[in-house]
Amino acid sequence: MRISARNQIKGTVLEVTKGATTSHVRVDIGGGQVVTSSITNEAVDDLALKAGGKCIVVVKASDVMIAVRRLHGLPSQAAVTNSSGRSTRSALHRRRRIASRLPLAPTSQFPPQRSLI
Repeated sequence: MRISARNQIKGTVLEVTKGATTSHVRVDIGGGQVVTSSITNEAVDDLALKAGGKCIVVVKASDVMIAVRRLHGLPSQAAVTNSSGRSTRSALHRRRRIASRLPLAPTSQFPPQRSLI
């Protein structure tokens, strides 16, 4: 099988939590890092994902956000959206919700934004 996503990380399934239509799959990618993905229950069954099983985490670059520092008080675990790009209630969305309630730093700490258009 050939795919366009170039970011492929070998891992071990830690846990599969099935919901009504989607499952949350936690994968240990080594170095104390865990990736959580939301995929359909059908995909979990098709891939026969179970705790302890080996897998490859495929991350498409357009589905990833980059940060240069960790906001105080936010969980360290990150989430990766599924390939459909649909929004799910994942750790990432909880981070955004928490971050929106944190006080803003004084604007003098950040350089002015330039429009690319």
